[in-house]
Formats: sequence, C-alpha cells, structure tokens
Amino acid sequence: MKVLFVCPAFPPKVCGVGNYAALLIKALTGMGLEISLLTGDGPVDAEQYGLSRVHTVSNWKINQKKRIQKILRSENPDIVHIQYQQALFHPGWLGLSLPGQIKRWLPKIRIVVTQHDLNYPYLFKGAGRLGMRRPAVLKKMWEYADAIIIGYQSGADEITGVHPAVAKRIYHIPIGPGMEVDLPGKGHKEEVCRKYHLDTKSPLLVSFGFIYRDKDFPLILRSLKMLKEKDLRVNYIHVGAEGDEKTYLPELKKMAKELGLDSDIVFTGELGARETSLTLCAADIGLAIFTKSQDLGRHSTLPLMLQLGKPLVVTDEQNRPEGEPPWVAVPVGDSEALAEAIAGVHKDQSLKDRLGVDALETYKKHYSPQAIGEKTVAVYRKLLAQ
Repeated sequence: MKVLFVCPAFPPKVCGVGNYAALLIKALTGMGLEISLLTGDGPVDAEQYGLSRVHTVSNWKINQKKRIQKILRSENPDIVHIQYQQALFHPGWLGLSLPGQIKRWLPKIRIVVTQHDLNYPYLFKGAGRLGMRRPAVLKKMWEYADAIIIGYQSGADEITGVHPAVAKRIYHIPIGPGMEVDLPGKGHKEEVCRKYHLDTKSPLLVSFGFIYRDKDFPLILRSLKMLKEKDLRVNYIHVGAEGDEKTYLPELKKMAKELGLDSDIVFTGELGARETSLTLCAADIGLAIFTKSQDLGRHSTLPLMLQLGKPLVVTDEQNRPEGEPPWVAVPVGDSEALAEAIAGVHKDQSLKDRLGVDALETYKKHYSPQAIGEKTVAVYRKLLAQ
C-alpha cells in the first residue's frame, strides 16, 4: 500500500502536528506500508522515518498547483493523507482546495484528511473570522475527502452540523502525542526541583502545552492557594512555550504573585525533547486542565501526560475510554473540586499506583503511535476495498 502524507511542517522543524505525523509514519512504515511525504520544510531525514521519498513546496498558495500535480502523478499513491491545521497552511487556501484538485487529477486516489483543528484560513493576515461563526468554508475539503479523521466527539458533531452528508465518512481516532518521552514512569524529581529552586519534599504537579487561554491556569492557581491554606504546599511546573497572545503569561505570573505562590510555580518555556521528558517524568501528579471539557480530547496534551505512567487529574466529562477512567476527573471551573482531587491523590498511595498503571496502559491501547497506526490502516483498507 502506497501512501503520500501531506504535512506542511515536519521535523526537524519544531511543530506538534509535524512531530505527530512523524511518529505515525514510523509506525505505519513498521507495518510494511510505503510512505512518501509532501511538506513545506526541508531537509527531512527520510531514512530516520522510513520514508521512501520526500517532496517539498515553497508555500501553500495556488501557484504551487502544477508542482503538486507533478508530484502526485509521479507518486501515484493509493492514499493521500492530509494533516490539516489552519495555521500550517496559512496564508494559502491550497489546503482546502487540495482534495478537490486531487480528485480531478487522479480520480482513483483515496483521500484521508486528519482534522487537527476546525479553523479556516483568513483572507489576509489579521483579518479575523470575517463574521463567520462556523467553519463552513471547510465544506469543500470534506466533500472530496473519502475519510475524515478527528480525535474528539464534539469536533465530529461540529463537522456533521456543517455538512451532514459526510457523517458516515467520519472516523474517531485519537490524535496522539507530538513526542514520546524518553523516561516514562521514572522519577527525576530532586534534579528537576533543584534546577527550579523548588522544595523537593512537596508534591510536584506538572502540565504541558502551549500557554493559551483554553488551558485553565487561573483555576490551577486558585486550587494551589486553597491547598496552601490547608497546610499542603504544592509545587507546579508547566512545560510549554507562550501562545500568540503574549499578555496571558504575564497575567498568570502576576496572579501567582498576588496569591503568594510565585516561589512554588514555574513556567519553563519551550524545552528540548530530553529536558521536556526529564521535567515531565519528575511529576508526582500530572494535570490536563481546560476551560471546556471537550478540549481535553482536542489536544495532544492528554496522550503525552498518559504515557508518563503517572496519576493524572483532568477536567473531563466526555472523553473517557471504555471501563474505569485512568484519571481523576473534576468539573470545569471548580477550583475546590480540583484542590480536593489533588489532595486525595497525593494522600492515597494505592490510588496513585493504580492510576499510574492505568494511564500507561490506556496510552498503549488508545493513544500510542502503534495503536493509532493500526486504526489508521484499518481506515485505509476499508477505503481501498470499496
């Protein structure tokens, strides 16, 4: 089976979607698939990822159509798998029109689109959403896609709300992590705490991801304040770079200082893969706390934290695998419930042990590149059998 991956960003460029695609490609080539890549970044080490060939374009504007057509004809794949995230294709609209173009050029090719978000391009930088409240502009892409992969149910519901005709083409496959930690389940707490001047004897909470407002950092800070008032001092480290809104991190630091928590909290900024692994694996408890419960399934934060093999506290009401959830779930926006959950996990060693084991098992079964690869291949085979 020949597959052409279309992913605008790819390692060595640092990009969550590109890193996810790289891990998935390694899993698929390990299953015997022949994978080539079309990307906007180079050079790419094809041998490292088991890629047969690598093709590049200078941008994702319409003027690249002829080059992409030539690449497609030379590859003649069975499947084209597009990794769609609006920011990666910006400022061009080619990502949206590509499925339709491919169907006109090579009608027999099956097209799979993985939706990493449901955002859509702006006409020009800074134009905003131009009054549109739903991503209806994505309809053309979905019309020509033979399969649409999305990792969270609310996203699938939004797609069918915009375009009901594609409901049977939607496949719910989790989006895996953008990296695999090197040291899952192993602790380096003292080393990390010394580096950031934190008390090594206090419980250490850790979270990961870009610093956006969909992650409810104020809720975490208020919960830590409650715990401190009950004589449970907790340290907290967040690993991740600032998002586009540069005012948010200063607001959080100011809030931490006002609450008397500034010496207990660290925002590391972006770290390399080894430092990220070391810091995350130092955690006593992991956090995945969002302002909306459906956001838990949207991000690669969840699978990354699960693979640590550590107890996890999340805001969640709908993203639970079958059986007993491998985390402690708290309601969105409830700082008292979050504080109680953190204290409860900290004080119950048997619960911590069970959650750690369950987290790693859940990662392997549902969120690892191998698990996602198997589900993805099942979609490919179903399309080719039709």
